[in-house]
Amino acid sequence: MVESSDRRDAIRALQGRLDEFDFSRLTNSRVHILRVFLELATREGYSSASMRTLAKELDIKAPSLYSHFPGGRDEMVSAALMWHHNGFYSAVLGALVDAETPDEAWDTIISVHVRRQLMMPEYDMIDLLIASDRHSGVLQDDVRTTLIQLHSLYSALFETTAREMGYSTGVEDAVAMIVSFLDGVSSWSRWDGSIETVDEIVVKATAVSRSILDVQARLEVSSR
Repeated sequence: MVESSDRRDAIRALQGRLDEFDFSRLTNSRVHILRVFLELATREGYSSASMRTLAKELDIKAPSLYSHFPGGRDEMVSAALMWHHNGFYSAVLGALVDAETPDEAWDTIISVHVRRQLMMPEYDMIDLLIASDRHSGVLQDDVRTTLIQLHSLYSALFETTAREMGYSTGVEDAVAMIVSFLDGVSSWSRWDGSIETVDEIVVKATAVSRSILDVQARLEVSSR
């Protein structure tokens, strides 16, 4: 990929933060538990995904869960969020390897975001949990700090790509709107669940994202 130094730095910064995660204790058993936890929380609601309910779902005794996650649900939520976000951002960075132009890089980021958001329903639950944390502080402080840092680095990648595409004004506000728009794709797309329609949704999301960049740039210029 031929990339600007700013975008290269943004990619390196995000990758460097991901490399700091220590998943050495994330055994196959722990991963299985996290998967079931996310499925249960998505299906029944976060508040219903207690250790007791999860143990029943796994067909094991509750004390067995604590042998994997001694810190209980708080530790499990933290691990699930870190695992989830590592997978998401790693998928974006992995796909960017094949992007040769700024426009291809932009389209790639949009495509990965939309596809994962649609095809992994737990993403909506996790987004809701993070949104709830802004009001009720349900997450541990270190987890909240890490998620804020990752979101900031992801936004920076968006912003540097947009600037490389030629946008110089209103970029930060536009990116904030675009990320929120992409996070809500499950709601506005009315996806029917078929693989065939995902490409159509990606095309629509890409077009709207570029329109947001255009409109925000014009608004910034007109307000001067």
